[in-house]
Parts: sequence; structure tokens; C-alpha cells
Amino acid sequence: MTELVSVIIPLHNCALYVARAIESVLAQTYCELEVIVVDDGSTDDSLKQVERFSERVTIISQPAAGPAAARNAGIRAARGLLIAFLDADDLWSADKLALQVRHLAEHKLDMVLGHVEQFLNEAGTLDSSTAASSQKEPGFLPGSLLCKAEVFQRVGLFDPAYRFGEFIDWFSKAQEKGVSYQVLPQVVLYRRIHESNMT
Repeated sequence: MTELVSVIIPLHNCALYVARAIESVLAQTYCELEVIVVDDGSTDDSLKQVERFSERVTIISQPAAGPAAARNAGIRAARGLLIAFLDADDLWSADKLALQVRHLAEHKLDMVLGHVEQFLNEAGTLDSSTAASSQKEPGFLPGSLLCKAEVFQRVGLFDPAYRFGEFIDWFSKAQEKGVSYQVLPQVVLYRRIHESNMT
């Protein structure tokens, strides 16, 4: 049986990029998914960009509380047995979910990550293929992760006290709990480098 994947996109003042992030999710070759955008108190046109996808995207709005709180709100609203994240300024490879869902099931893992390529955002260009670095790195980032929803019951949610590095904290706790994972060799995440990156 095909499992539903809940894709959670935390959003704060990312009007220039969020549409492309959503498009990269909706273009996945794995189609059994729901998309949850959690607007964390944006003051720009971010919500207007997201509303273009209102038929296919669930929108949650909250006062600005940081990315950890936004991810947690998405987890609480998620219906899927599998959960994935994408930051509003990044992109996924088209086969990201298909690769990871299959690997998770075949190897009976709790979660799986992939590799990441970083690319410079030049003059507002939104096409990763023109600027992506040829170097790939293990993607210990939320945008690279696919995990079973039950993992958050074992490990807990992200700590909202961390305005930065909440994933590092959470992943360390997951390792302490003995959560099983592997890192795929394929690039699944394209991370945009621009002047407003939080990390």
C-alpha cells in the first residue's frame, strides 16, 4: 500500500522563493502526498504566493515563533504516516520522495536522508540547474529527511527554544534514542544560498 507523505514547509518572509519550493513538491514522481505550509508571521507577500496553490496546499498561519515552532505546527496537523520537510527557499529533486519512500520500506528504517547540493541565488534566478555546485554533501538538514511520523512520538518535537540549529538538536536526540537511518548517495535537496539564509 502506498503511504501518505505529509510535506511540511515552514514559511517566513520568503515571497520570492516559496512558489518554486511548492512547485518542486507538486512535481514529485511520488504522488501520494499532502502539502502543509505553516506561515510563521510573514509580513511580506509570502501568503499571497502560497494562495495560488490553495487547492493543493493546506495553509496554517501563526504568529512568528521561529522555524522549530512552525515545523511542530505542521507535524501536529499532518495526516501522513511519513513526514518530510522543505524550507521555503529550497528545492527538491523530482524523485526525492519516490527514492526515499522505497528505501525506507525496503530496509525497514525509521528515517532516511540524502545528499544536498548548494547553489547561489544570482540576480533572482530560481533555476537550480544553472547555478548548482557539482559538489554534493551528506544532507543532515530537514529538507533532506523523510521519516516515519511515529519517530516524533519517540524523540519529541523540535525544541522551539532554538531559533537556529533546531534540527541538529533534534537529530542528536534521535540518535540517542537509537532511531535507525541511512543516507542515500543521491542528491535529493538543492539548498539555495542567499543573503537571508538563517543558517
